Amino acid sequence: MTLAAGARFLAVEAVILGRQAMGESVRAGRLRDRWRVRRAGGLVFADDLRLEGAVAATAARAPLLAGARAFATLLLVAEDAGRFLEPARAALGELGGASVFDGKLVARVAAPDGLTLRRALIPTLEALRGGAPLPRVWRS
Repeated sequence: MTLAAGARFLAVEAVILGRQAMGESVRAGRLRDRWRVRRAGGLVFADDLRLEGAVAATAARAPLLAGARAFATLLLVAEDAGRFLEPARAALGELGGASVFDGKLVARVAAPDGLTLRRALIPTLEALRGGAPLPRVWRS
């Protein structure tokens, strides 16, 4: 992703390791996720995630996930990103955390299932949108 100088960018990526209500469980697999965000030609954010092999066992042992089956990363790139830190933290509650640095807000959230993750993401995304509601498809 390449942004113009002064552009705002909000992204979220959620991963669910099997739908608990459907009895699904991810035992093995490969997940590689790579984010690169540039602004005015310079790299402003980079993030890499790699889970391979016994994914469920790896997630259960990972300190961040602590057995969670659903997790997400949120990124806000904006000159005024700092003003959203406390609202984002309040919306995430105990499921996640957020930090601000150099015009970026990065938040991570981990939940036991997809529904709990969604219930944390919606108010967090709305907070990062300055209180604006999400599109109707997110409300279904």
